[in-house]
Amino acid sequence: MGNRMKKINEVTRGWINYYRIADMKRILTRIEDKIRLHIRMGYWKQWKTIKNRANHLYFLGIGDMPAHERGSVEQDDGLGDG
Repeated sequence: MGNRMKKINEVTRGWINYYRIADMKRILTRIEDKIRLHIRMGYWKQWKTIKNRANHLYFLGIGDMPAHERGSVEQDDGLGDG
């Protein structure tokens, strides 16, 4: 996942420096939301099993719902909201 984050950072910075769009705040907010979603989906896919998902969520401090319940969500959109 570290290499993926490094590549995302490189591409994003390059895109910003190349285009220098005037309304960058609005555009970057949208891009950031999509990047975060895809990063969450990448972690969810990387963890694969319910047990791994529950363990990782527990160590990340997910507290409003038991980690084993969050880890067993069958179809997740990567948002972590069940």
